[in-house]
Amino acid sequence: MQTSTGRHTLTLPPWRLRHVCAVLALTCGLAAVWLHPGAVAAAAPDTPTASGIVIEVASQPASTTQFAFTHNIDGSSLFALAAGSSKSFAAVAPGQYTILQTDPAPTYDVTSITCTDGDATGTPSTADPTTRVAVVNLDADEIVTCRFVNSRRGTLVVQQANNPPTAAAFTFAATPTDAGNFTLDHGQTRAVYNVPVGDYTVTQTDGPAGWLLDKIVCDDTSSSRPSTGDVATRRAQVRIDPGETVTCTFANERPGLRLTESHAGIDLDEATGAGYGNIACYWLTLASAPDAPVRIVIQPDAEVQTSTREVVLDASNWATLNPADSAAANRVCVTPVGDDVAEHGEPVCIAGNTDVLGETGSPVQLCGDHVGEIGHTLVTTDTIYARPDLPLVHVGPNLDDDDWTVDVLLTDDDTPAVVIAESDGSSEVTEGSSGVAGYWVWLASQPTADVTVTVAPDAQVRTDRTQLRFTPSTWKTRQLVRISAVDDDIAEGEHQAQVTHTVASADGQYNDPGVAFVGNGADPRVVHVTVSDNDTAGLAVAPTELAVVEGEIALYNVRLASRAATTVTVAMTSADARLTFLPTRLVFTDADWNRAQTVTVAVADNAAFEGPIATTVQHATRSANPAFDGLTGPTVNVLVIDNDTGGVRITPTELAVSEDGGDASYAV
Repeated sequence: MQTSTGRHTLTLPPWRLRHVCAVLALTCGLAAVWLHPGAVAAAAPDTPTASGIVIEVASQPASTTQFAFTHNIDGSSLFALAAGSSKSFAAVAPGQYTILQTDPAPTYDVTSITCTDGDATGTPSTADPTTRVAVVNLDADEIVTCRFVNSRRGTLVVQQANNPPTAAAFTFAATPTDAGNFTLDHGQTRAVYNVPVGDYTVTQTDGPAGWLLDKIVCDDTSSSRPSTGDVATRRAQVRIDPGETVTCTFANERPGLRLTESHAGIDLDEATGAGYGNIACYWLTLASAPDAPVRIVIQPDAEVQTSTREVVLDASNWATLNPADSAAANRVCVTPVGDDVAEHGEPVCIAGNTDVLGETGSPVQLCGDHVGEIGHTLVTTDTIYARPDLPLVHVGPNLDDDDWTVDVLLTDDDTPAVVIAESDGSSEVTEGSSGVAGYWVWLASQPTADVTVTVAPDAQVRTDRTQLRFTPSTWKTRQLVRISAVDDDIAEGEHQAQVTHTVASADGQYNDPGVAFVGNGADPRVVHVTVSDNDTAGLAVAPTELAVVEGEIALYNVRLASRAATTVTVAMTSADARLTFLPTRLVFTDADWNRAQTVTVAVADNAAFEGPIATTVQHATRSANPAFDGLTGPTVNVLVIDNDTGGVRITPTELAVSEDGGDASYAV
C-alpha cells in the first residue's frame, strides 16, 4: 500500500490488528502511524499458528516414483515428492493458494485430486485432475490437505492367432490414440505402451475371404474390472487399470470341409466295379482343428454303395490325408450297385488326374454315361463348423451344382456305342505348326469280338492313326487320335475340316450301319476341326520401279503370292493417261497362280516439252476366293522421261538474194 506523508488512520479486523501490532510494535487497537518522507511501514495478514496446508501424493500401483509440484504458498515454488509421502506448510496466512503437479506423462496420469478442508463452514477448496491443479481456499485456524493420486499407465497388447496356422492378415482398429489402425498376421502382436487408465475398444474388421472370427480372449490381472471380448461385434472391451498389461488374442479360423476324390473324380464300371487306377475312394478332412468332434453322415443313392455311413473328425485326425492307409477312418470307398437296367445317356467326361490325390499328376479323361450321387450331412456342437454356410472344397466334379455331393461317373454295361470325346470340347489346328489337337475314342460297352473304328480325315488335316482296334478286354481304354493341319499353299483363311468315322466288327452290335456314335455333339461320327491358315493372299510384283522414255515401253512381272484355288483377275490402272498396258488385265488360275505374267507399259509420245514426270501403276483384283477379292496389290512407280527438247527452229538456215532488190524468206 502506498500513501502520502502525514498522519494516517488504518482500521483492520482484530486478527489483522494483531499482526499490525506485532510488525509495528504498536499497542493493539486503532493505530496512528506517522510516515516520514521515504519511510516504509509494512503490514501483512497474520497467519495463525493453527492454519496450514498439507500436500500428499500417492501412486497406483504403489511405488516410490518422484512427482514434481509448483505452488504459491511460500517462496519455494518447486519441490518433488515420492509417492506415499507428503509435504506440510505451517503458519500459512489465510487466503487462496494454487498447487500444480507437473505432467507425469508418459508413464503416469493424475487421476484424482481431493482436498479436505478443516473448516466446514469456510470457503471450500477445489481441484481438477484434468489440469492437475488444486485451488486451496484457506480459512483462519484451518488445515487443508490435498491428495494427488497418480495412476501408472498400462500396456495394451493385441495378438493374432490363425487356425490353421497359415499366413492371413487381419486389420484392427483400436481407440488408444497411439494404436490407430494396424494389420496383424498369424502369430504377430501389436503392443501399445503408456495407455492411460480407462476403457478402450479393439475391433477386428472383416478378414480375408473364408476366415471367421472364432473367439476373443483378453488376459488381464484385474478381478474387479476384467476385459471382455464379443465375437458378434468383433470387438474387445479393454479395461486398463493402473500399471496393468492387458493382452487380447483374436483367434481367427478358416473352417471348411474338404472332399478329395481319388484321381480328382470317381468313375466306376457297372460290369466290373472297377475305377480308374483301381481305386474309387474319397477322403473327408477339415480345413482347421475343430473345438468339438464333427460327424459327417454319408448318404449314397441307389446307384452306389459306400464302405461306411459315417465319418467322425476331431483334433486328432481332422487333417489326415493318407491314400496308403486303407484303414483310415476318414476314407470312404465307393462301389457300383449292379443292375440290368439300361441307364446310359449322353457321355459325361471330366478332367481327372493320374495322381491319386489329383495334385501332381497328368490330366486324364474320366467318363461315364450316368451319375450316382452321395450326399453328406454335418453334425457338430462346434459353432464354427455348425454354420449353414460352411465353406466346402471339393476335389472332383460338380455335375449337379451341389458341392456337398460326390458325383460318381458310372458306365452302364448294356448299350453298345462308340464314344468320341474331344480333349477341349473342340479341335483347332494351325497350318505349319507342330501343335496338334486330339480326341479320345472308346466303346461304351464290352463287345464280343474285336471292333475296328476307321478314322478318315479330309484333305485339310491328317491324323496319326487311321484305324483303332478295340478288343473285348481293351474296349473301355481310351485311345487318343491326334490331328494336325495339312500345310498347303492355298490362302483360304480360317476354314473347317472333318474327320469321319466308321465301325466294323464280327459282333453284330458293333457292325455298321446303325452302330451308335455318342459324345461328340449333334454329328457324333464327325470331328469338326477349325484350321488356321498360314498363307497370306496377295500379289508379288517385280520390279516395282520403272523408267521409260516417251514413245517407248517398259516391262514388269506379276504373280500371286499364294495359291487361291480359283481364278484371280488383276487389272492395271494409272492416273497418267499416256500409260497403256498390254495385256489390259491378267488372269491367274489354280494351275498357273505362281507363274509370273509380264505386263508391258507403253508411254504415248507427244510433242510437248514436259521434263521427267513420276507416276504410278495400281493393281486391283477380283476373285471368288474372298481372300483374293478386292486386293490392291503393290504399286509400281514409273518415271516418264520426255524425248522433246526446248528451243527455236529456223528453216531454211541458208538464203540467196540479188542486189537488184530481190528477196527471200524463212520460217521460224
